[in-house]
Amino acid sequence: MSITQNDIIVAFIVGIPVAFYLGRLSTKLMWFRATTEEKYSLPEFVRGRH
Repeated sequence: MSITQNDIIVAFIVGIPVAFYLGRLSTKLMWFRATTEEKYSLPEFVRGRH
């Protein structure tokens, strides 16, 4: 089975948006984890100061 130029073009058209979407999704997940960690650590931080 040989790869034609058409296959490469189709792979780029399909692959680039998928990679971009996964990149955005992982960024959102990392941001969500950071915000939930902040919410948990903030009351602990306030308790630690008193």
